[in-house]
Amino acid sequence: MQCLGSDQITNERAAGFFDGEGIARIEGVRGSVMLRIKLAKKHDSHGEWYLEHFQSRWGGKLYPEKRRRPNPLHNPASMWSLREAAKVLICLEDLSPLYIKSEAARLCREMARMLAAPRHRIGPEEEAKRRELYLACKAVNLRGRGAQRSEELIDVSYRTPARGGAKLTPVESK
Repeated sequence: MQCLGSDQITNERAAGFFDGEGIARIEGVRGSVMLRIKLAKKHDSHGEWYLEHFQSRWGGKLYPEKRRRPNPLHNPASMWSLREAAKVLICLEDLSPLYIKSEAARLCREMARMLAAPRHRIGPEEEAKRRELYLACKAVNLRGRGAQRSEELIDVSYRTPARGGAKLTPVESK
């Protein structure tokens, strides 16, 4: 079976592939935005070809997944990740036809705009906005039992220490 040329992968087709296999998330309140696709290597799959296309078009890293305890019954997996805010912003604009992950992409796009802006001291309003985006994106990406609690997750207010970026601790809102 022959693959299409990389010039024949439209934004819609790439968005469909990312909708099925990818994840868009925000890592930490002061952290970064990240796009990632993880694929198990199969004999008849063209997934590796798609990952190479994503890397050549938007940059990022393509690498084999490293597992703590490899299971011989699982196929090895390849991963593509993109973390640079400006490139994430361009990639998400190109993948705008997303359907399933459109809400997570919108939140990541907003956070990437904040991170791609010129460096400045983060004020309390911006930190609150980042916290809101982080929690909303986390709630959108939840699956299973956690998805039922997503509304509770958004309603809980979080307090961070003034310095050091330590772990978030939940505090009931007053």
